[in-house]
Amino acid sequence: MDSYNFVIDFENGNINILKLGYGIVLSEPAIAIVSTRQKNDVVQVGLDAVDYVGKLDKSFEVVKPIAKGRIVDLGVATKMLDIFLSDLEEKKFYNRRDIIFLVPCGATQEEREQYMSLGYSLSAKKVLLIPKEQAINLMDDTKSKLAQMVVIVGIDTIDIAIIYRSMLIKGYTIDLGANIIVDSINNHIASNNGIEIDESVLQEIYSDMATILPNDNYEEFYMGKDSYSGSLVKFEVDSSTLRPYYTNFVSEVADIIETVLKRQDSSILAQINVAGIKLAGVINDITGLKKFLSNRLGVEVHLIEGGQYSAIMGISTKLMDIDTLDKLSIK
Repeated sequence: MDSYNFVIDFENGNINILKLGYGIVLSEPAIAIVSTRQKNDVVQVGLDAVDYVGKLDKSFEVVKPIAKGRIVDLGVATKMLDIFLSDLEEKKFYNRRDIIFLVPCGATQEEREQYMSLGYSLSAKKVLLIPKEQAINLMDDTKSKLAQMVVIVGIDTIDIAIIYRSMLIKGYTIDLGANIIVDSINNHIASNNGIEIDESVLQEIYSDMATILPNDNYEEFYMGKDSYSGSLVKFEVDSSTLRPYYTNFVSEVADIIETVLKRQDSSILAQINVAGIKLAGVINDITGLKKFLSNRLGVEVHLIEGGQYSAIMGISTKLMDIDTLDKLSIK
């Protein structure tokens, strides 16, 4: 039976790969260590590359070939993916690479062509591009006859799609993401506590303090480096001091969604009001989010589970349905 054997999704700085018959087989940072002496000479990728960050001399540099869902270095992206896919292929069988890329709904024609070039550079015989929002919509398409809005809030971007009868009719990609919250938390702790924290602790704080409820107050202790002495110290974080960063960003998301809703004609808007809005992404764990957005927008907001894997999980339900995949793909 005809099928696609790899689905590739670049989400929040990670590369997620699903292999037919195995599920999600890889989720690693989409970065590479590249030699500065020989262009596109990739020596490490993913988690192995992360281990070298901060330990490199001038002979090497860290490259992120995919940024905000866009290919910024096709040569490095090709070599990085070739390394990942080679590790995932079963050596005793003929390596068949038929690839689906999950792409932002607001991708330009030039950006789409880059994804196609990336696929064929990887020796794929077949390449499909499917908007992430349509993939997410496959997880629950019970109201497929109604126009629906699907929103993905990522680290760097917000993607908003209008889908009617399972087809993308309008797509928007906005260069605004939850990294604003993360950066604000980092700056707050540096200026108010005199503490430097590494990425893992920062992400932990982001998750622990994620609330917009006025009376949801709690404190947690973390470890960081004193900016003056350089020694490790324990410091306390109070959710009430960080809440404005979450609240302000969620309000911005609401403003953007409202703006897009106002651009739709009355018939589409009426159907969205019935079907509700599907919301996926890195802000879904913020306590109070669903109620706030539903009240603010006047439309029921449905939080989609799966985090950064929601799009790849959605498309996994249709990998053997070639007709549906072809229908959903960007031509």
